[in-house]
Amino acid sequence: MPASLLSRLLGQLGGLLGEQVRGWVSDLRARLRLTWTSRPPASRQGAILLCALLALVGPAGLLAQALLSARLPSLLDWRAAAALLAREGRSGDAVVVAPAWLERARELAPHGLPVVTPAHLEGEPFPGVRRLWLVGGRG
Repeated sequence: MPASLLSRLLGQLGGLLGEQVRGWVSDLRARLRLTWTSRPPASRQGAILLCALLALVGPAGLLAQALLSARLPSLLDWRAAAALLAREGRSGDAVVVAPAWLERARELAPHGLPVVTPAHLEGEPFPGVRRLWLVGGRG
């Protein structure tokens, strides 16, 4: 007898739970239908989307700028490279900067060593240059 009572109670509980879930789904559909019919015009949607996009891209750009210094060579790295070039550089040497946007390398090159970028190296002989020093960074 207790087993049949338990099975009957579980059946009723399942029915009540099903009704509750169907009510939630029906309510959700009604709310979505109302939201869809009261949506803003397309031009305003575009403006809202643009504002949301700018709200995401702006902080991402600031974060990228803040993290950039960790990816670039430090002041100590630049000083070490300058000391090496000053000590080992001879006449007839040249300094290659790669990537080309790493312009700070021009400051460290000792006087008399020409500084070139990889774009200038394409099939171009350098008369009088016997050795090239590569100064590079990630990127």
